[in-house]
Amino acid sequence: MMLSILYPLFAITSFFSCNSTAPVPHEEEAFSITLQEGYELPYEFMNPVDRFELDDVLGEISGLSLIGKENLAAIEDETGVVYILNKKGKITRQYDFFPKGDFEGVEIVGDKVYVVKSNGDIYDIKNMGKDDQDLKIIETPLNKAANIEGLGFDKSNNRLLLAAKGKMAKDSTFSRSVYGFDLKTEKLAEEPVFTIDLAQVQDYLNSGKPVKYLEKISEKLNPAEGGFTFAPSGIAVHPITKNYYLISSVGKMMMVISPKGDIIHIEKFKKKIHQQPEGICFEKDGTLWISNEGKNGAPTLLRYEFKR
Repeated sequence: MMLSILYPLFAITSFFSCNSTAPVPHEEEAFSITLQEGYELPYEFMNPVDRFELDDVLGEISGLSLIGKENLAAIEDETGVVYILNKKGKITRQYDFFPKGDFEGVEIVGDKVYVVKSNGDIYDIKNMGKDDQDLKIIETPLNKAANIEGLGFDKSNNRLLLAAKGKMAKDSTFSRSVYGFDLKTEKLAEEPVFTIDLAQVQDYLNSGKPVKYLEKISEKLNPAEGGFTFAPSGIAVHPITKNYYLISSVGKMMMVISPKGDIIHIEKFKKKIHQQPEGICFEKDGTLWISNEGKNGAPTLLRYEFKR
C-alpha cells in the first residue's frame, strides 16, 4: 500500500483573515496523510463553503445530526435539551428531555431521537416535542472509562455507532474503539465495530521515506511516547462512500476509516478554522457539517461541499 502526503496549506482564506497579512506566531501547521493509493479527500478543509457563529447557549455543543432536509439537531454537554437549528445555525426550536447530564452525541433515526451519555447510556426519545413524548434510558455494558463522545447512525447495518475517547480496561493496551448498538435487538455488540490501529501509520513514519513535518506528525501520532492526540469526539458514516469519519477535539484532527476498519486518511485541522471540533454529520448528497465548541470565541457551524 503506497502512502502519499498532501502537504499543508499555509494561508487562511480571506473568509477568516483580518486586514493584517502578518503571519500568526506559533500557528500550528495543518497536514494531510493519505494511506490508500488513489484516494483523494473529497473535502477542502481550509475552505468551508459556509461558516456560522452559533448562539452562546451552544458554547459547549457536543453533538450534531441531520433532521429532515432543512434542519440540524444539536445538543450541548450539560443539559438534556435537543436544539433544532436551521442551515444558518439559528435555533428555531428546542425540546427538553432530561434535567442535566454529560450528553455527548445526538442522532435522528426515523421518528426517534437518540442521545448518548459519556458513560454509554442511550436516551431513546420517542415523539419528541409532542404531548406524548416518551423517554427510555438504555444502559449498555460501557462505562465512564470508555468515555463515549461520539454517536452516529450506520444505516446499512441498522445500528448506532458509539465512539470511545477512552478505553474499557485499565490494563488494556492503547486503543480507540467504536462500538455498535443494534437498533432492532437494542443490544451492544460484544466486539467493537473497529479499533483504530496506528501500526500502518507508524510503519510509514519509521520507513525512512522523506516526509515533510515528520517530527511534528510523529509527535501527534506516537502513542509509545504518549503523544497520540486523537480521541474521538464525533463520528458519522459517509452516505455515498460508506467510510467512517471520526473527528477529535483533542489535537484538532480527523480520520477517515474504511468499512473494513482500515485508516484511509488522517487530517490535522487548522486551529483557526476548527478550534474544537465536536459534532459531525452528512446530508444525503455528501455535504458535510462540523460544529465546534466556543473555545476562546463563539461556537461555530461549518459546511463543506462534497467533491465527486
